Amino acid sequence: MISDLHSSLYAAMNEGKTFAQWRASIPQILQETGWTGHRLETIFRTNVQTAYNAGRYAKMREVAKSRPYWQYLAVCDDRTRPAHAALNGMVFPADHEFWDSHYPPNGFRCRCTVRSLSKRQVDKQDLAVQEDIPQDLLYTDPKTGMEIPVASVAPDPGFAEKKKKNWLDGL
Repeated sequence: MISDLHSSLYAAMNEGKTFAQWRASIPQILQETGWTGHRLETIFRTNVQTAYNAGRYAKMREVAKSRPYWQYLAVCDDRTRPAHAALNGMVFPADHEFWDSHYPPNGFRCRCTVRSLSKRQVDKQDLAVQEDIPQDLLYTDPKTGMEIPVASVAPDPGFAEKKKKNWLDGL
């Protein structure tokens, strides 16, 4: 069943299908497993984000010599987790160990991404390049202005593995 779902997700992404189109194309798998609604949408969105970010990772590795810095980007709306929002805007060298565990997605329904930057962009935007993996950060809620301590920015269980960057290898 997982193989069937994976194949159908891969086909949907290649064909540019929406979630609704993908869901409509696999009724037999859904009926057999009982996977519907939010659970199915979470599977779809997590796989699409993983595939998207794996593709970005591969492309950014290709240009790492001219764009040696990567910046973590969170959506920062009311659905963004404090740990993800706390990392928003942080810059690390492309080869920093941070990316081994924190390259997105970092949890189910994570919409974070990464962009590559040149040395000139980092200097022009006066961005601080991080040397250490951050600990004990503060997140400021955009609606209330309240500061919320974030004790850990670690990815959710199962999302800190290097294999997500190499998602395309088995296809």
